[in-house]
Amino acid sequence: MENKEKKHPIIAGILDFYFICIGVLLIFSLLSIVLEKSIVTFPIILGLLISSFICSIFYHSIICKKISFLSLGEILSGKVVKDNNKNWENNIGLNRFFIFFIFILNIAIISNSFDGLSSGKIIPLSKIIGIIIIIGIFIISYTKVIKGNLYWLLLPCVPFLFAILIIINSYLQTRSQIALFAIQYYLFFIFIHLITFIGCFIVKKKKNKNFQDI
Repeated sequence: MENKEKKHPIIAGILDFYFICIGVLLIFSLLSIVLEKSIVTFPIILGLLISSFICSIFYHSIICKKISFLSLGEILSGKVVKDNNKNWENNIGLNRFFIFFIFILNIAIISNSFDGLSSGKIIPLSKIIGIIIIIGIFIISYTKVIKGNLYWLLLPCVPFLFAILIIINSYLQTRSQIALFAIQYYLFFIFIHLITFIGCFIVKKKKNKNFQDI
């Protein structure tokens, strides 16, 4: 059972769509390493996108109403289970548009890490492990954020900073324009995390002060 409070099923559905895609692509990547050849083709990618979209819609329109289990998309969009009932909560106390935007943007970017599979490339195991670690960092930090702890919004900046340091080293040796673009790319993500954190922190602090003054 679900209550009638504010709901964000579209946000949850979009996030779950990407999580399904990433999970399947991770399996394909590992299988490609074992078989020493890419097993992914463009038709398979297209089929994955369509099936993931259908699965996400089916779950959020039918299945989620009948079970107390929460998907990652539901957790990150603010749904909780209390007394076997699913409820939508806003523990931040603010409009979460930009926070949801960051969630979706970062998960979408991670899914793009598998682009080379359809062209016959095999993703190195080290990169796969890196992707899994980054996904773990995002899930942990964003789960904390959606529960009201805005400081965890800064944690995803850490892997971005590491990536920048590695790319800077490469850029100093090659002066590659691609490396320069990558540095700017990661700086942008750090920037939107910082701006969102600062904006939410200021607004929340002001709202709390106004509440105390009443």
